[in-house]
Amino acid sequence: MKLQTISSQRGRQAEPKASLTQSGMLNFNTAAVREFGLKPGQQAELAKDRDNPNSGNLYVVFTGKKTDNSRTLSGKKTYLGLSVKSLLHGLEGGPKKPGGSYRVTRKLEYEGKRVLELVSDKSG
Repeated sequence: MKLQTISSQRGRQAEPKASLTQSGMLNFNTAAVREFGLKPGQQAELAKDRDNPNSGNLYVVFTGKKTDNSRTLSGKKTYLGLSVKSLLHGLEGGPKKPGGSYRVTRKLEYEGKRVLELVSDKSG
């Protein structure tokens, strides 16, 4: 056997990601927080694409104010999350239970609101 040490990846830019944990938290990594300007206390709703509900993709819609369906972004400045477990039943064609990884691919605007698109990372 011949072993080779694994090189450090310091300085390598991480890809913006979100993960849906078993406890029902949609957590954003540091790269997503920084790239998309996420801050604790922001209000957001979880959405799906009505035209393509089985895509597995999710959308985080920032409402700017508290609504019946919004959740508050909480956590540390560099790692934030939304408690979405109670919303998962409404995701027809989407995840019915917690678990999964998403690439945070782009920021867009829909009906005057800022939206993040989360593309399902089927590879985990």
